[in-house]
Amino acid sequence: MIWAPRWLTALVVALACSVLMVVPTPARAADGETELGATQLAAQTYPGVQLIQADFTSTISVPQAIIDEAAVNELYTRLVVQAATGAIGTAESQIIDAFVAELAKDPFHYVTPADARTTVEVGLSGFGTGFVVNAEGYLVTAAHVIAPDPDELKVEFARAGLRDLIANDLDEVQASGVAYSPANLDTLAQAFQDWYVRYLEVGEVSTTVSAQIGVATAGVDKTQRGQPAEIIKVGAPYPGKDVAVLKLDGAAHLPTLPLGDDADVPEGSTLHVTGYPAASTFSSGMSADSQVQPTITEGPLTAIKKTETGMPVFQTQAPASPGNSGGPVLDDAGNVVGILVASAVADDGTALEGQEFVIPISVVRQMLNETNVKPGESATTQAYNVALGAYFDKYYKRAMPEFRRVQALYPEHPYVADYITRTQQAIDAGKDETPNSLMLWVALAGGVLMVLAVGGVGGFLLLRKRGKGPAPAAGTAPQGGPWPGYPGPQGHQGIPGHQEIPGQQGYAGQPGFPGQQPPPGQPPQHAHQQPAPAGPMGQPAWPAQPQQPASHPPQPPVTQPLQPPLPSDPLPPPPWHAPGSAPGQQPPPGSPPPVP
Repeated sequence: MIWAPRWLTALVVALACSVLMVVPTPARAADGETELGATQLAAQTYPGVQLIQADFTSTISVPQAIIDEAAVNELYTRLVVQAATGAIGTAESQIIDAFVAELAKDPFHYVTPADARTTVEVGLSGFGTGFVVNAEGYLVTAAHVIAPDPDELKVEFARAGLRDLIANDLDEVQASGVAYSPANLDTLAQAFQDWYVRYLEVGEVSTTVSAQIGVATAGVDKTQRGQPAEIIKVGAPYPGKDVAVLKLDGAAHLPTLPLGDDADVPEGSTLHVTGYPAASTFSSGMSADSQVQPTITEGPLTAIKKTETGMPVFQTQAPASPGNSGGPVLDDAGNVVGILVASAVADDGTALEGQEFVIPISVVRQMLNETNVKPGESATTQAYNVALGAYFDKYYKRAMPEFRRVQALYPEHPYVADYITRTQQAIDAGKDETPNSLMLWVALAGGVLMVLAVGGVGGFLLLRKRGKGPAPAAGTAPQGGPWPGYPGPQGHQGIPGHQEIPGQQGYAGQPGFPGQQPPPGQPPQHAHQQPAPAGPMGQPAWPAQPQQPASHPPQPPVTQPLQPPLPSDPLPPPPWHAPGSAPGQQPPPGSPPPVP
């Protein structure tokens, strides 16, 4: 029994209130996790997002082209008749336009293959986005980033390997003395490419994959370091399970991203898409460190759909473009809830804004389980997130040692050196708002006294009550003890009114996943417990990008994976592809387009 005078009780209550004032209460998301501000969410996410590069090499061969003079003469005669009857204009430019248009309709009728063939060595590079899921260097990206559809890859080899050959063909056309316009030459170049692709033979394709990791470098902000990656498992391109698992060679202490639960993401939720869109990543005039700087956009989850095979798919209005493929899609707490794989395009190849498609993280988890890869937070990320939480609370003196710890664990961290500089500047400027440690300890001590006082009085009353009641019958257990045969976790034996249910536990600090065991060294967390809070909220929402109205009649859209083409490609894609994406043949009605 513990007696407490009234003045002590009043002091305890006052000190307990001071604890509440000293310890900030972060905003909570619907599932109990900390909801981050847009700026802090981006800061926590960027280090774990990586630029993925896939290099493909092969040998291609094509037959030499022979003009069918009889077919060309027949076309010329037909055009003369059309000009004489007024079907086409009689001006030279009008006749040339008609000639080029007819040849482009069916180049195989006017050009035939010879027996002799031309052989070319070709190398291609494709880019996408990936993210690190554990400290051992395992990454996740989209399958089509590292294993494109063979037919689409064939087209890309034609575009790259035949560029010089087509340029020579156009030189011969111009040497004929006919005044072809630039538009005529573009049309002929596409026709020549279509012809070569039909007869193209591709040898065995060799693939190498790497992550162009952003690293801190003395004297510059950050730069790229290519890290070779082993392909562990590859799914089928969208609408299949468009997920691939990679392993970085020699990786240690890499920043990671936490995996969430897509079951906690209802329609209308805000999603954040992070990655490396090609148009801005490789934009001319940008610095070297800009090529390893991810971007982030946001938008609502507009629909939850399913593919023909029953796989769930999220549709979101968060802006994305080729190069974002394989990138993480986050909830407001910074957890990865999906992977971006495709975008809807109209019949004319125009990308339809606000119709991006995301494979839920449950599909990614399934593939990770199949490869025995266990996602988890690295020590680098744990310290970095603690430091960021303190930094955005303006607790700069508390953030500094954690930032230093990050730098010691992972000296190449691309962002921590800048945060250390800014943190020190804030401290020097007197902007630190870290609570006084002495006052905090006094407040905490007061809270302990209150617990002891209240607990002592409650314990005394409980003992008095039990002393007047009858003794329990022999052979019976106290009500509310553990289930028979289940002793309960250590330190939690037989608490009155508490029942332990086997199998209901989850990871500390994450939403509970029934039936899963916590990582080694961490105590189990019961389903009725709340996960530990992450960092506090502190910044305004991330602005969404403006949407542009479509300039074409509404048509049933098709979906196409987002992957950038070669930045230097001078040839225009066929009209059914999104601008800047790889070309190919018109897909049959009702079928998905080829995947780059």
